[in-house]
Amino acid sequence: MKDRIICLVGASGSGKTTIAKELEKRGYNVIQSYTTRKPRYKNEWGHTFIKKAIGHEIKMNKTMIAFKKLYDYEYFATKEQYQGKGTSIYIVDPDGSDQVKHNVKDAEVITIFLNADENVRYHRMVKD
Repeated sequence: MKDRIICLVGASGSGKTTIAKELEKRGYNVIQSYTTRKPRYKNEWGHTFIKKAIGHEIKMNKTMIAFKKLYDYEYFATKEQYQGKGTSIYIVDPDGSDQVKHNVKDAEVITIFLNADENVRYHRMVKD
Protein backbone atom coordinates (compact mmCIF):
# COMPACT_ATOMS: atom_id res chain seq x y z
CA MET A 1 0.00 0.00 0.00
CA LYS A 2 1.53 3.30 -1.09
CA ASP A 3 0.99 6.22 1.25
CA ARG A 4 -0.63 9.40 0.02
CA ILE A 5 -1.16 12.73 1.78
CA ILE A 6 -3.99 14.96 0.64
CA CYS A 7 -3.42 18.49 1.92
CA LEU A 8 -6.64 20.48 2.25
CA VAL A 9 -5.96 24.21 1.94
CA GLY A 10 -8.44 27.09 2.01
CA ALA A 11 -9.76 30.07 3.90
CA SER A 12 -11.68 29.71 7.15
CA GLY A 13 -15.17 28.44 6.43
CA SER A 14 -14.26 26.91 3.06
CA GLY A 15 -15.18 23.37 4.19
CA LYS A 16 -11.80 21.82 5.06
CA THR A 17 -12.85 20.46 8.45
CA THR A 18 -16.23 19.24 7.20
CA ILE A 19 -14.57 17.29 4.38
CA ALA A 20 -11.85 15.89 6.66
CA LYS A 21 -14.42 14.67 9.22
CA GLU A 22 -16.47 12.98 6.47
CA LEU A 23 -13.39 11.26 5.07
CA GLU A 24 -12.37 10.15 8.58
CA LYS A 25 -15.83 8.54 8.99
CA ARG A 26 -15.11 6.61 5.78
CA GLY A 27 -11.86 5.22 7.18
CA TYR A 28 -9.26 7.71 5.99
CA ASN A 29 -6.45 8.70 8.32
CA VAL A 30 -6.61 12.35 9.39
CA ILE A 31 -3.36 13.98 10.46
CA GLN A 32 -4.11 16.13 13.48
CA SER A 33 -1.40 18.77 13.88
CA TYR A 34 0.40 18.88 17.18
CA THR A 35 0.19 22.32 18.76
CA THR A 36 1.40 24.01 21.90
CA ARG A 37 -1.59 26.36 22.06
CA LYS A 38 -4.51 25.72 24.34
CA PRO A 39 -7.80 24.43 22.90
CA ARG A 40 -10.22 27.21 21.95
CA TYR A 41 -13.17 25.16 23.20
CA LYS A 42 -13.84 21.80 24.86
CA ASN A 43 -13.19 18.78 22.61
CA GLU A 44 -11.74 20.93 19.81
CA TRP A 45 -11.17 18.69 16.79
CA GLY A 46 -8.21 18.88 14.43
CA HIS A 47 -5.24 19.20 16.75
CA THR A 48 -3.33 17.19 19.31
CA PHE A 49 -2.62 19.60 22.16
CA ILE A 50 0.75 19.26 23.86
CA LYS A 51 2.60 21.17 26.53
CA LYS A 52 6.01 22.57 25.80
CA ALA A 53 8.65 22.06 28.47
CA ILE A 54 9.61 25.33 30.14
CA GLY A 55 12.66 26.80 28.46
CA HIS A 56 12.43 24.29 25.59
CA GLU A 57 11.93 25.50 22.03
CA ILE A 58 10.40 23.21 19.43
CA LYS A 59 12.15 23.45 16.07
CA MET A 60 11.74 21.78 12.70
CA ASN A 61 13.52 18.43 12.63
CA LYS A 62 13.82 15.43 10.31
CA THR A 63 10.84 13.62 11.88
CA MET A 64 8.52 16.50 10.94
CA ILE A 65 6.77 16.98 7.62
CA ALA A 66 5.61 20.54 8.39
CA PHE A 67 6.32 23.08 11.12
CA LYS A 68 5.06 26.57 11.86
CA LYS A 69 5.65 28.96 14.71
CA LEU A 70 2.77 31.41 15.02
CA TYR A 71 2.95 33.97 17.79
CA ASP A 72 4.12 31.99 20.83
CA TYR A 73 2.78 28.64 19.61
CA GLU A 74 4.13 25.84 17.46
CA TYR A 75 2.20 23.65 15.03
CA PHE A 76 3.67 20.54 13.39
CA ALA A 77 3.03 17.09 11.97
CA THR A 78 5.33 14.08 11.89
CA LYS A 79 6.13 11.25 9.51
CA GLU A 80 4.69 8.63 11.86
CA GLN A 81 1.27 10.26 11.47
CA TYR A 82 0.99 9.13 7.83
CA GLN A 83 3.51 6.33 7.24
CA GLY A 84 1.85 2.97 6.64
CA LYS A 85 -1.66 4.44 6.81
CA GLY A 86 -2.61 4.61 3.13
CA THR A 87 -4.34 7.88 2.29
CA SER A 88 -4.07 10.60 4.93
CA ILE A 89 -5.89 13.92 5.04
CA TYR A 90 -4.07 16.97 6.40
CA ILE A 91 -5.65 20.39 6.90
CA VAL A 92 -2.82 22.85 6.51
CA ASP A 93 -2.05 26.36 5.28
CA PRO A 94 -0.34 26.95 1.90
CA ASP A 95 3.15 27.19 3.46
CA GLY A 96 2.56 23.92 5.30
CA SER A 97 1.47 22.25 2.07
CA ASP A 98 4.69 23.42 0.41
CA GLN A 99 6.69 22.03 3.35
CA VAL A 100 4.94 18.67 3.06
CA LYS A 101 5.75 18.52 -0.67
CA HIS A 102 9.38 19.37 0.08
CA ASN A 103 9.87 17.06 3.08
CA VAL A 104 7.88 13.95 2.12
CA LYS A 105 9.72 11.68 -0.32
CA ASP A 106 8.08 8.35 0.48
CA ALA A 107 4.45 9.24 -0.30
CA GLU A 108 2.45 10.96 -2.99
CA VAL A 109 1.43 14.49 -1.92
CA ILE A 110 -1.66 16.15 -3.40
CA THR A 111 -2.88 19.63 -2.49
CA ILE A 112 -6.53 20.55 -2.90
CA PHE A 113 -7.47 24.21 -2.53
CA LEU A 114 -11.05 24.72 -1.33
CA ASN A 115 -12.89 27.93 -2.01
CA ALA A 116 -16.33 29.16 -1.07
CA ASP A 117 -18.16 32.42 -1.51
CA GLU A 118 -17.21 34.97 1.17
CA ASN A 119 -20.83 35.27 2.34
CA VAL A 120 -21.14 31.47 2.64
CA ARG A 121 -17.88 31.29 4.61
CA TYR A 122 -19.04 34.08 6.93
CA HIS A 123 -22.32 32.29 7.75
CA ARG A 124 -20.50 28.98 8.31
CA MET A 125 -18.09 30.62 10.76
CA VAL A 126 -20.89 32.41 12.64
CA LYS A 127 -22.77 29.09 12.91
CA ASP A 128 -19.68 27.37 14.34
